[in-house]
Amino acid sequence: MWKFKSECKNYDYSRVIKAIDEMRTYREARAIRTLSHMLRQDLMKNYCNISNPELYNKLHFGTKIIIENYNKEVISCIKAIYECP
Repeated sequence: MWKFKSECKNYDYSRVIKAIDEMRTYREARAIRTLSHMLRQDLMKNYCNISNPELYNKLHFGTKIIIENYNKEVISCIKAIYECP
């Protein structure tokens, strides 16, 4: 069970989950300007500490699921921006 736990002191998991939901909402609403601003602001840094080496030195399966979902949503948002007329 501990492997699937998403909570971890090494990154702000609740903020990442909130960001995933916000990006999805903006993408589905076609709020491209807001989405673009959000991505530009968050992708320029180590967002919520998701690049922290401590997350990758040990098995933190639950954290990887959240971070993978975040990365997938970022990719979907970039595609939506690219495809916007």
